[in-house]
Amino acid sequence: MTIRPVSAASFANGYNHINFGERRKNSESSNTIVPHRLAVPLAAAITLLPLNIMDAKTNNNNFDIDNKIEYVNDVNGVAEDDGVIIESKDFVSKKYGNYKINLISTDGNDATFEKVQMSRYNDLLNKTVSSDVKNLSVYNYQVISDDGSNGTSFALKDVLVDSGMDSTPFMYNQIDLLNYMEGLITDPRNNKAIKKVVNNRKIKPDQDGYFQNISASNVLKNAVPCKINAKLVGAEDVVKNGQKVGILRYYSVSGSDEKIDQITYQKNGYPELRIFQLFANKHIFEPYSEEPSYFNTGIINLVDGNQKSYYIEEPGLVYGLADMKVKEPEKFKYSIIGSSVDVNYLITPNVGAIMPVVPEENY
Repeated sequence: MTIRPVSAASFANGYNHINFGERRKNSESSNTIVPHRLAVPLAAAITLLPLNIMDAKTNNNNFDIDNKIEYVNDVNGVAEDDGVIIESKDFVSKKYGNYKINLISTDGNDATFEKVQMSRYNDLLNKTVSSDVKNLSVYNYQVISDDGSNGTSFALKDVLVDSGMDSTPFMYNQIDLLNYMEGLITDPRNNKAIKKVVNNRKIKPDQDGYFQNISASNVLKNAVPCKINAKLVGAEDVVKNGQKVGILRYYSVSGSDEKIDQITYQKNGYPELRIFQLFANKHIFEPYSEEPSYFNTGIINLVDGNQKSYYIEEPGLVYGLADMKVKEPEKFKYSIIGSSVDVNYLITPNVGAIMPVVPEENY
């Protein structure tokens, strides 16, 4: 289930070829001399991109699962230990192999079904094993940054199947199975056999540009303004939809107008903070499933005067600054640092909490 990157085309090509370099935990300024003045008008570039990422649910068709289903022939009269199969449909999974979904009537009325089961042949047991389908779970996610602003929103869906342990059911997100289950939920024959369970969750950008299962609030308002012991070389407005939303300032520690060592960002109504690091990560959800979902976004790590970090999802600004580094890498070698990695997330069943899978090399 591909969630296409939502960055505008003007920066997408440049960004896809960016090499941010090694991940850095410290970004001390360098005294390398840059032979010419700041030449890339960032403000003009940023106006071409929204600062908040577009709604991933509405702008990525692959998130939207249509409700069209293909009904199969009835198989009335096939007996199960706990009812009669009134309909059966075969599925083929590239990950799990062949299996079957059975609609079972348990009340003696073949016009309705009271149970939905998944059955598949178990090679180890040398027999067909059936498990009850629990529900169709929908997880709606909303990214909220440390300034309280809404960023990316997206939805994931799973069919939960009884594993014998209520806390850890099997999770299937094969698209044709999801479509079929969507149809069963509204099927007039559905006699409380299966339902849709919706979970709304808030997540926030955090350390290393990962998303964390935390309900964020506007903590940026408490930030202490940063202290820059350097010469102000220039400043540019950051514009979104024709409106100024903040300002970027460029500083030279050496005092030379031909060198940029530090960049700060001040959103409207907030203190001036230093841009410490940029993250342009690819976020992959349920990477080991039949249909992993992913999207790319940009997250900025801001640091205040007390060296406290704040994280804001600002893809337009991230891509704009990254584009500057691509065009003039030596000029912004130490003032713009960042990383671009794949981050995998597991989803806990039922509640939909996300769990980043951190590579061992990050420790």
